[in-house]
Amino acid sequence: MGESIWEYFHLVRDPRVERTRKHELHDILVIAICSVICGAEGWCEMEEFGLSNEDWFREFLDLPHGIPSHDTFGRVFAALDPDEFEAAFRSWVEAVCETSAGKHISIDGKALRHSFDTASGRGGQCAQRFGVLARNHWSVENNLHWQLDVAFGEDDSRVRVGNAAENLSRVRRIALMLLKQEKTAKVGVKARRKKAGWDRKYLLKVLQGD
Repeated sequence: MGESIWEYFHLVRDPRVERTRKHELHDILVIAICSVICGAEGWCEMEEFGLSNEDWFREFLDLPHGIPSHDTFGRVFAALDPDEFEAAFRSWVEAVCETSAGKHISIDGKALRHSFDTASGRGGQCAQRFGVLARNHWSVENNLHWQLDVAFGEDDSRVRVGNAAENLSRVRRIALMLLKQEKTAKVGVKARRKKAGWDRKYLLKVLQGD
């Protein structure tokens, strides 16, 4: 990806009181999206995914107090402003449309860490492609709802506290976009989620659009 989606998450305001922040908001969002890409469906599964892949996450996240607990995921997503979360993602899409140079870049763990710290400015997918993705994945079309329900079981979600349901839906939409733009695996979204869960190299490919 030319402009890093992760950089734009720094634009989201942390809703927590500063003295209660054991975990970086940026780290929480990254783990949440990675875990949902790989099949997680709730806070407990996000925590378990993080714990199972802690060494991998430490290659590019700070994790000053380890992996956040499921209670932390729940509280943060319940308090997070869903409009700010969506605005950060939309800003990234717009930036990619402006800077895209029409080529892919290879990525590894160290490069991924760098992309979390600062947008690289190198070329990713073309502007037209991202324009289509933005329209397809952030509209409230029946097709999008169907995809989220079939691939992510969105209609079965029982998350209800505060803004948690809206924010978790946005995480699923981000995950869906990233999975659909990865074209090397000639299988559907559900199978790509499984592949990402099995193969960290493939998960990096999904995250970076390579």
